[in-house]
Amino acid sequence: DAIQPAKAGTNTDAFTSLLDPTGAALLYSSFLGGDGGVSGGDRAFGLALDSAGDVWLAGQTDSANFPAKPGAFQITHGGGLFDGFVVKIGDAVSVTSVLPTSGSTAGGTAVTVTGTGFMSGATVTFGGVSATAVSVVSPTTITVSAPAHALGAVNVVVMNLDGQVGTLAGGFTYVTSPALTFTDDPLQAGVTRVKAVHLTELRTAVNTLRSRYALTNFSFTDPTLTANVTKVKAVHLTELRTALAQVYTAASRTVPTWNPGTITVGSVITAAQLTELRTATRALW
Repeated sequence: DAIQPAKAGTNTDAFTSLLDPTGAALLYSSFLGGDGGVSGGDRAFGLALDSAGDVWLAGQTDSANFPAKPGAFQITHGGGLFDGFVVKIGDAVSVTSVLPTSGSTAGGTAVTVTGTGFMSGATVTFGGVSATAVSVVSPTTITVSAPAHALGAVNVVVMNLDGQVGTLAGGFTYVTSPALTFTDDPLQAGVTRVKAVHLTELRTAVNTLRSRYALTNFSFTDPTLTANVTKVKAVHLTELRTALAQVYTAASRTVPTWNPGTITVGSVITAAQLTELRTATRALW
């Protein structure tokens, strides 16, 4: 998998090699250069490794066809004896997973794309349709909002600005997702009495989200909440917060801030606290 497996010309090429920790085995090695000019070709004089594991080389070249990438600051030799160069060698673009694996045909599903080699400015498509709200979080993570699309499984494609492409075939499935509705919506602070049905609806919605993000169903205290029988407790709200926070973490989203942060035993559960949970659930629906 060398990016340049053979020498490019008769003059000098730069090179980069990766050894195992003992120095006994060559894990990776590649030439780097063009056909070379009258001044001697390509030489690397500096090397660094960044936090993503990418290799950076700096050196000089007089090759007319030095392997510059589209969009580089200067893609052709500028004349004279030598030009300086800086090169990053990193993982090729790949898409290894998409979470959630399914979403509504109406679009708007918050999706996390995981892989390698993602660059700032990368675009993402679902079945050929461009995603929105694309944020390249790191070379391995992109968050997007899935576009509207017809029913069925589609390819998820990431394209870097330099034209490199990574594809996960059938990585996302469009389904008919029912609208998320709640009883007594909106809840009115100081007016709407908190009921068992409010918690039951949230539990169902949160566990649906958990299944989309490959999480197991959360085991709630008092699995069946009965109207006018089951007392709404602090633990019920705390568990919902925990179960939903785990979905946010799986989706690489910032976990919501709850108010108050801790619900103590005996506290009165308010409409405002349930509204927070409804809002956070809808944000990932």
